[in-house]
Amino acid sequence: MQGTTDYPAYNGVASMYDVHKFMNLDAYQIGYFIQQVGLAAASFGVAKEDVEAVGMTLDKVFNKRCSPATAAIPALGPQLESMCIAPSCPLDAMAACSLYERNGTGSPPKVANASLAGNASSTAGASPTAGSTTSPSASKPPATTGAAAAEKAGNFAAIAGAVLLALAL
Repeated sequence: MQGTTDYPAYNGVASMYDVHKFMNLDAYQIGYFIQQVGLAAASFGVAKEDVEAVGMTLDKVFNKRCSPATAAIPALGPQLESMCIAPSCPLDAMAACSLYERNGTGSPPKVANASLAGNASSTAGASPTAGSTTSPSASKPPATTGAAAAEKAGNFAAIAGAVLLALAL
């Protein structure tokens, strides 16, 4: 049971909408995530009926646009949980779009830094040093470190956490 020493209470951000709103996720992306949670659970031997129940719960709570606040974790109270906020997402039957930013339609992605924007620059007037050249063939790929293993472990922990959260619902 959540909140015990075996399964401590969740201490992160209570609203999954607040965590994911910048991603402008659509139904296909959320559906893919839910499918992966189910496949991960099945690979651990979770019964098919339980996998399906978890998938349906995740779909109901996170895969509808403008869902009213709900208490996915009762101790945290009702929160906005819609993660599917792209305009193409299915509208919740009891939609409460006015509770969400931009009336529940999400924001288009923005460039995080100049290197992702091609010719755009983050600082007016900034330019490479005169005479410097960078050739893709001259650059070396980053050395492989334990970071890749840590990332895989983090991904596993995220999937396991999602399965446990869904089972707690």
